[in-house]
Amino acid sequence: MPDLPKTTAGEESLGRLRQRLDEFEVAVAVLAARPWRGRHQSGQSDEGIRANALVDLVAITENFSVHRLLGVAPALTDRQVGTWYSRKDHWANHGVDHETALAHVWPQMDGFVVVRNAFQHGLGVLTQQQLTQHRDDVLRVLSQCGVFVDGARVRLADTDVRRCASTCFAYILEVDNRAL
Repeated sequence: MPDLPKTTAGEESLGRLRQRLDEFEVAVAVLAARPWRGRHQSGQSDEGIRANALVDLVAITENFSVHRLLGVAPALTDRQVGTWYSRKDHWANHGVDHETALAHVWPQMDGFVVVRNAFQHGLGVLTQQQLTQHRDDVLRVLSQCGVFVDGARVRLADTDVRRCASTCFAYILEVDNRAL
């Protein structure tokens, strides 16, 4: 696939991702420059900064996916594009098959969506719904994105945020260039 976006929506979304990742990197550098904060926190960004950055990166990507899909399928309703899984199904009708064409990026993206949900709805802990109704799927998907889970708590490292950004970039480029 080309490494440039095909649409203005793709270009704007990639720009937002770059800006948010830059903001994260600045925050990490500022925190690392602080005087020593103890052996467990030395030189590391606070978990809240990581979580907020990851949540924002996934939100930018989700926003792109919704608006780009509505651009190629304007008859779809908000309800039909309200979840990643419903969008994934509708994208298949418009040139973007997540299971085959996006097999190299979708599993990681799906994992970061689960991580985002844990922070948005469980403050960094897998939610009761994630742990009961969908436990096996959630753990499988989390393993795809490489984020460490300690019991039910999601533990983010700076590298996880950077990997999420890279995944979001790839996802937007692939979808933008494959959409019919």
